Amino acid sequence: MASVAQNIAASLHFNGAVKFGDLLTSASVLVAAVTLYVSLRNARLQRQRDLADAVRTAAAEALAKLDRCARLPKAVAESAQTLVVDTSRKLTKRRSRGDVGEARDYVYAGLMKEWQEARATQRAEGIELAHVKLFGYRPDAYRGVAESIIGLDSGALECFYELLDAVQDAVGIYEGKDRTHYQPAQLGNELRECLGKYEDALDENAKQALKSVSTRLQAIISGTDKQVIDRTWQTETPDQKESNNNG
Repeated sequence: MASVAQNIAASLHFNGAVKFGDLLTSASVLVAAVTLYVSLRNARLQRQRDLADAVRTAAAEALAKLDRCARLPKAVAESAQTLVVDTSRKLTKRRSRGDVGEARDYVYAGLMKEWQEARATQRAEGIELAHVKLFGYRPDAYRGVAESIIGLDSGALECFYELLDAVQDAVGIYEGKDRTHYQPAQLGNELRECLGKYEDALDENAKQALKSVSTRLQAIISGTDKQVIDRTWQTETPDQKESNNNG
């Protein structure tokens, strides 16, 4: 009986040792699996974070360049102040035939020069390419920026042509007019008023051209990592919100 008991005890001791070893092995495998999962998850989240940051940077750069694109045409009005003074003085120095026409051509040529310099600056700064970095990340924002640049450019050009017409009309009024008591400030103030209206028109054009794309870009910049890299996610534009509210 004692021998049988010893054999049973030995058997129980052997089985217990095997089960404990298996347990240790299973625990080691589980820990390794969890560690691997956590490592892979962290690596994936880091890649997602890096990509999202790249998209945010591209969106921020596009937003800054759009703002620059909207403000550049205003440089025409700022640089034209000396031109205004010189043009208004031209009608005091001579009262011969054709002097009004010369003054009109002078201000026209001067404004064209300022406009061309503003456009050259825009090209040099690569503003037309503000949306390129967004192409591979967020096609929706890419299209929005591209459309906004077109809107800004076409609208600014229209505002500039209106300015040219306005200043030429302001100078042309003095054709055949008695200028015995003419003061340069008269024409100068009229030309400055034309420039002021030009700047106001540019502001309105920028407001209309940028309201939707600015909302989208700002949403991308402030969105979560998942939202930022999700091509199917789009924030509602002001027009869409108004349409949904009305509906």
